[in-house]
Amino acid sequence: GGALRVPGGGRAGRPRGRRLGPLRLLRGAGLASRLLRRLIDQYPNRLDLALAAYNAGEGAVQRYGRNIPPYRETKNYVRIIHGG
Repeated sequence: GGALRVPGGGRAGRPRGRRLGPLRLLRGAGLASRLLRRLIDQYPNRLDLALAAYNAGEGAVQRYGRNIPPYRETKNYVRIIHGG
C-alpha cells in the first residue's frame, strides 16, 4: 500500500485482482486528500492525530482521549508517514 489510501477499506474497497481505471483512481485520491485536509484542520498542530484519524477513524482517536489509538497498524502508519 501507499502512503495515501482511498477511504473505504483495504485495496481501495475493491475485490482482489480488479484494477481501477485512471479516472476512478484519481477520484479516489481526491476523496482521500479532502478527508486528510479536513482531519488536518480538525487537529490543528497535531499532524500525528490527523494521520491516526485517517488510518483508524476519527472515532478511535476520540475514544482514546484525542490520542493515537494503541493499534499496531495505526502506530506504524503514523510513525512511517509522520516520521519519528
